[in-house]
Amino acid sequence: MKVINYNVGFRNIQYKVRTDDGKVFTHKLSKRTIAILARRELKRIAIEVDKSQ
Repeated sequence: MKVINYNVGFRNIQYKVRTDDGKVFTHKLSKRTIAILARRELKRIAIEVDKSQ
């Protein structure tokens, strides 16, 4: 998993992520989410995306 882009908004950060299989998805997380928890959440979603598609 690799974060390839992000946009910082007023309350959220929108991440654009490439999974290990090369699929790309976007996901928004609150600015209050600390970095390690954001990475864990994005990794969990990346695994789900790789399994489902």
